[in-house]
Amino acid sequence: DGRIKPSLTIGTERMLTVGLNNNLVIASGAAIAGAILAGVVALVYQWGYVEGNDINLYPQKMKNYLILGSVKFEGYTYPNQLWGFGALSIERLFEELNKISSRKETLLKHNGYLGSKKLYVRLPLQIYY
Repeated sequence: DGRIKPSLTIGTERMLTVGLNNNLVIASGAAIAGAILAGVVALVYQWGYVEGNDINLYPQKMKNYLILGSVKFEGYTYPNQLWGFGALSIERLFEELNKISSRKETLLKHNGYLGSKKLYVRLPLQIYY
């Protein structure tokens, strides 16, 4: 039907985790990816709701944030059926979220105005809430 699936991928080959009786085991696969994704989504909701960076966080916006935090590999055209929009990078995701937080703080400091001494751009504060 033309949709890109998967939306993004999560590298989960040979991940160190805890198994039965608190023994360390190496695991791979979709179960590990699901656990990582659930944890990342919980952290993004904390960033959005709890910390007040995006209290209007809804599923499509969450998906967009995750895609924003993905990395693309050289030699591929994105999106594609193998990697979707890229591979999730938790580090990149939170770097991007920190940039969003910084822009919001700058707008709040300047009463919604962003710019230099010669040029001011008025951005509605509502787009950051």
